[in-house]
Amino acid sequence: MKYYKYLPDLPWQPVAEKLKWYLLEGNTSYLVNDNYESNLWRYADLTDLFAQVPELKELFRPMKLTICMVAFFVSGRSGSTIHRDADRGCLARINIPVMNCENTETRYYKTDYPAEKKLQDNGVYYHYINPKNCVHVDSFFLNCPTIIKVNEPHQVVGKLDGIIPRIACTIGFKEEIVHLIDN
Repeated sequence: MKYYKYLPDLPWQPVAEKLKWYLLEGNTSYLVNDNYESNLWRYADLTDLFAQVPELKELFRPMKLTICMVAFFVSGRSGSTIHRDADRGCLARINIPVMNCENTETRYYKTDYPAEKKLQDNGVYYHYINPKNCVHVDSFFLNCPTIIKVNEPHQVVGKLDGIIPRIACTIGFKEEIVHLIDN
C-alpha cells in the first residue's frame, strides 16, 4: 500500500513563505500557546486565510482542486502519538511544510487493534492507537507538498533541537484526492 506521494513540482515555496508570514504576523492567533504542547491541530478561518494568502487557492487551481478545509499542525514536541485523523470526510489531504519540518518524519503503521477516540483541549478529535500494537511500515520527510493518507495509523517524530514550533499546513479538498497517490 502507498501511504503518501511527494508533489515537488508544485510551485509551493512562495506559498509556504506567505503562510509563515500569516502565522507570525498576519494572524498570530494560531500561535498563542508558548510551549506548543496542546491543541496541536488548529483549524484556519478560510475567509481570513484566503484574504491574506490568496496564493494558497491559486496553488491548486491547475489541479482543479477546491479547498474546503485548512488546518495548521503546530507542535513543540519531538513526536506525536500514533493516531488516525478523525476527519472521515476525506481519505487524503495535502500537507505543506511551513516551519521547521525538515528534521521531522511522518511514520505509517499497521495494526489489527482498534483505535481509542480522544479529544484535544480545543475540541478536535483524533483516534489514538497504542504503539505496542503497531508495526512501522513506511515513512517520509515533509520537505515539499505531500499527499498523505490521513485515516491510516501515523505519527510525526523527529529532532526539533530547540527549534520550535514545527508547523505544517494540511489542506482538505471538496474532491477526493487519494487516487492521486497511486498516479
